[in-house]
Amino acid sequence: MNTITAVQGLMRDTIAAGGVGETDYFQDGDVITDTGSSRETIESRLSSRGFCVVVDLPVSVRVMDRAPAVSQCLATIPVHVQLNTEVNSSSSGAQKTVLGIVDAVSSALLGYSGEDATDRFEHEDTAAELITNDAGLVAYVLWFRAHVVLAEKFNT
Repeated sequence: MNTITAVQGLMRDTIAAGGVGETDYFQDGDVITDTGSSRETIESRLSSRGFCVVVDLPVSVRVMDRAPAVSQCLATIPVHVQLNTEVNSSSSGAQKTVLGIVDAVSSALLGYSGEDATDRFEHEDTAAELITNDAGLVAYVLWFRAHVVLAEKFNT
């Protein structure tokens, strides 16, 4: 089972690797994790490639099962797809569609299978929401859940 400390990076790496048949969809730096200090990185990517995928911190963690010194939980983790329409469509931009990016992210995460069945990622009940569609930016938030473990660290 994934740990709460590793799940965000695992999601980033899984998306960056791409889904089935899409292993070259994302370039290095297209997918990042955000812990609250990534604004400049996001803006830089939107200005250079025209899009960015941001794996956010878990926004909720619900306990599913308890045992001494460990809790098995279900974490909700948002993934933001942001597209700068002007830069993206330029000759130096990525030239991707926002729904194509949404699909590529979903394909990668839903297709992931770890060492055990609980390692899989699933969509929440609301899979995606359009959060902004203005003259320069189109952005979706995709809602995923993952089983994670919160545990006391033991010295072994």
